[in-house]
Order: sequence, then structure tokens, then C-alpha cells
Amino acid sequence: RKSIKIHDFDGYNVAFSVLTTGYTRAFEDYVDNFNGLVQSLYIAENLNCPLFVIAEMSNKVVVIGRSNGIEQEIIDKKTKKVVSKKLKLNKVIKRLGKGGGGHHEAASITIRSSTPNEIYDHLFYLIFSEINNIQVSNIMTAPPAYCLSTNTVQEVYNLFLQRGLRHM
Repeated sequence: RKSIKIHDFDGYNVAFSVLTTGYTRAFEDYVDNFNGLVQSLYIAENLNCPLFVIAEMSNKVVVIGRSNGIEQEIIDKKTKKVVSKKLKLNKVIKRLGKGGGGHHEAASITIRSSTPNEIYDHLFYLIFSEINNIQVSNIMTAPPAYCLSTNTVQEVYNLFLQRGLRHM
């Protein structure tokens, strides 16, 4: 259980395990059945939330997701009401890169151009944005606010006041 960490995404739990070369050398011969190993881990740990295993193997990193399909109840930030959410693993995995896919409850991808920690950080962000339904329109102004290097501090300050901005 030490290698699995459960993260709380505003009430929605997701489990992660990052296995670097030191851990994966022991089972690199079983890469063809790595999906089966992850499924066995998921069952053995009796998890009631999605699990993502990120494993470094030779010159690639394999990411495998498993879920039991159970919805989790969280509080919607906008409506303040309790809603049921279910993370679709294939949707998240496809956003990690080309070649990824699978099903709502089982998905995987092989990535050759990133480290396990880089993939973990990217996956963490993708899950957070998926759980919270974050879209560009939620975090950007329209039309875009901008300033030039020739603007004075007072001009930029006035722009902040006019548009209700806190940062650019």
C-alpha cells in the first residue's frame, strides 16, 4: 500500500502509483501482462476509486488506469449541491497523448518522451480539470486583457480596476 497514494480532488478520490526503474526492473519481463498486474493490484487493494499506475520501463513510460465505475458524490462548486461524478478513464488517458485509449473503466497509454514525474504532474492536472469541469472560458477574460512594455504602471493599474482583474 506504500506505493499507492490517494489524492482528494475536492471530494473526489483518485489513487496513484508511480513506479520508477528501480521498481519496474523486477517485473519488466512481464510487460505483456502489465495490465493484468495492475488489475490484480486494484482488486487486492480493494480500492473504491480510480487508480492510475505510472511505470517507467526501459525507454518508455506506461500509464494504466483502472476503475470500478462507482460514482462518487462531491459538492459542485457553482451550485453548492451534491452531485455524482464518475471519471471516464479513456477520456483522461487520450488527453495525455496520441495512442492512448480504452474504456471508461480501463485505459492505457505508452509514452516515450516524458519522465514518470512529468506524466504524473500532467495527469494530476487533467484529472483536476475533468473533475471540476474547468474550461478556458472559466479562467480567461474575453476579450483578452493585455498591456505593452511601453504602458505605464498607472495605465496597467487602471486596466486592472476597469476589468476587475487581479493578475495577468
